Amino acid sequence: KITQKAIHAYHLFYIHSIAIKNIFKICIFSNILISLFFFVLSKYFLFHAMIFDISVTVIISIIVVIIIITTIVVTIIVIYLLFIIIINYYYANYYYFVICAFIHYL
Repeated sequence: KITQKAIHAYHLFYIHSIAIKNIFKICIFSNILISLFFFVLSKYFLFHAMIFDISVTVIISIIVVIIIITTIVVTIIVIYLLFIIIINYYYANYYYFVICAFIHYL
């Protein structure tokens, strides 16, 4: 009985660790995408700022604020997902498969 419990606990821990790793992969990936998107956007805006004579600092500050907000949102989502996985360890397999499927399609 003790060994079965230990094996079960180990399996749960293993599933959680993989799920957490995959969530962080998603996080990093999404952050990189967001950063690239805003980098391209800023280039475009800076080009048009010369024409429309908009202060460049305002545009840059807006972009920085947007990046910070998106990063915070992504972090909150990750914490929420971790919370779900850690609490509902009976459904750990389900979450694990969902996350793995998501990673697989990336």
